[in-house]
Amino acid sequence: MQVTVFAPATIGNVGPGFDCLGLAVDGLGDKVSVSLSRDGEDTLSSVTGIDAETVPLDTKKNSIFIAGKHFLKSKSLDYKMQVSIERGIPISGGLGSSAAAALGGALAAAYASDCEFSQEDILEAALAGEGFTSGRHCDNIAPCLLGGLTFVLSNDPPLIYPLLKSCDDWHLALVTPQVKMPTKEARQVLPESSPRSEWIKVMANEIGMSHAFAQQNKSLLKKLCDPFAEPRRSQFIPDYEQIKSSALESGALYCGISGAGPTLFAICESKELASQAVDAMSKKLKDKPRLTHVGRVAMKGAHRL
Repeated sequence: MQVTVFAPATIGNVGPGFDCLGLAVDGLGDKVSVSLSRDGEDTLSSVTGIDAETVPLDTKKNSIFIAGKHFLKSKSLDYKMQVSIERGIPISGGLGSSAAAALGGALAAAYASDCEFSQEDILEAALAGEGFTSGRHCDNIAPCLLGGLTFVLSNDPPLIYPLLKSCDDWHLALVTPQVKMPTKEARQVLPESSPRSEWIKVMANEIGMSHAFAQQNKSLLKKLCDPFAEPRRSQFIPDYEQIKSSALESGALYCGISGAGPTLFAICESKELASQAVDAMSKKLKDKPRLTHVGRVAMKGAHRL
C-alpha cells in the first residue's frame, strides 16, 4: 500500500522568534509517497518538482529515509521503503524543506506501516531526519506538524505547542531570490552569546510577535523587528534592505527573513496586499526569483492525502 503525505512549507523564527517560533504556509509544500516491503532495498523511485536534481539519491543521506527508518525501528519493524517525492519547497531557501522532507517521511512511513503511533513518535523520527540535514531544532518541524503559529519550549526533549487557533485575514507574501543559504552555514554567522540589551530586545519582540498574531494586532506588528539574526544574515541577500522596504511601502505590516534565508516573507492584511508585496519585492531583485507565493497561514499541518 502506498501512502502520500502533504507537508507544508514553514517560516522558521518568524522574525525575532529565533529557534522558538514557526509558521506554516498554506498552499505550498512537498508530497511524499511511501510504500513498504519486507524484501528488496530502500529505493528513491521518483523525484519531481523544484530543485529535484539536488535531492540526495543516497538513501542513507536522505532525510525522508532517515526519519522513516527511525520511526520503523522505534516500532521494531523491519521494512524497506520505496519513496517518491513531488517537491514544492526550494532547497536551502529558508522555507523548511528539510523539515518537510523529514516529517513527510516519518508520517508516511507511519501510515504505511498501519501501526498505532503518537505525535511524539512522529516528532522524534522527524527530528532524526532534520538533525542529519540541518541540526536538531524544531522551529520548522513544529508548524509543519501542527499547522498555524507554533512555539518550541525545548528541543531535548522536544516540547512544542500551538499558539494560534485561526488566522482568517492575514496573508503571507514569499519571495525567494536566486541565492542558496544552507541552514548550517547560516548558523555560523550568529554569535554564541550576545549583550543583555540585545537579548532583552529579542525577547520583547518575540513576545510581541506571538501577541500580534493572537490578537491580530496590526499596529503592534508594524513596530516589531528581529534584532538578532536579521542584521547578521541580511548581508548575504543582495539588496536586502531595498527589497524589504519595497514590501513595507506596498502595504505589508511586517517583512523579514524566513528561517535561515534567503526567502523574504511579508505579513499582509489581505490577499491583494500580499500580491502587491510579492510584485514589489520581485522588482527589486536582480534576477528572476526562484519562487514567489501568496497564501494564508496553514492551520492544518502535515496530513495524509
